[in-house]
Amino acid sequence: HPTADSVVAYKKAVEAEKIVAEQERQRKLAKQARTKAAHEKLGDEFTIPALNLEMIWVEPGTFTMGSPTTEADRGKDETQHKVTLTNGFYLGKYEVTQSQYKAVMNHNPSKFKSENRPVEMVSWDDAIEFCDKLTEIQRKAGRLPEGMVYSLPTEAQWEYACRAGTTTAYSWGDSITTDNANYRSSGYSQTRDVGLYDANPWGFFD
Repeated sequence: HPTADSVVAYKKAVEAEKIVAEQERQRKLAKQARTKAAHEKLGDEFTIPALNLEMIWVEPGTFTMGSPTTEADRGKDETQHKVTLTNGFYLGKYEVTQSQYKAVMNHNPSKFKSENRPVEMVSWDDAIEFCDKLTEIQRKAGRLPEGMVYSLPTEAQWEYACRAGTTTAYSWGDSITTDNANYRSSGYSQTRDVGLYDANPWGFFD
């Protein structure tokens, strides 16, 4: 039989769990409120001054992440599952270009140099540093709404925006040609300027 002490300890543990759950709920609500306020201030699209870096708003929603087992060239880690994004977010309309990266980081590490080509030869740490510095610059200039930062998208955010409401292998369909993208068999041995191919249904390029 449970002792009086064990009953009291159990009740305290339950109460502690309730407190933690309520704190988490309040944290999520606060984040949603900050995100909504930022969206109302910035609108569906905005451009970061001086960099000409365009951002597009992505509404929250649910999608099927991963690929069906019948899809060609499917990876073993692409098990399909439902994912719900409760907060909207902004994502760059194009890749970060070399000129944009250099303006923030003061150097250009890219192998295939050209101002309007995407920056490459950067590590994950480099990308994080770029986001942190961009956040600092925009915050000091008073152009960043409270609670907002520039960061890398999560894997779920990335796939959600890339799919743009589609369920095919690519946002344009199930097959790929050299008219769709620059890839290994497209005939180019280097990067190309951003925005040369059609945007997906939500307006994201490349």
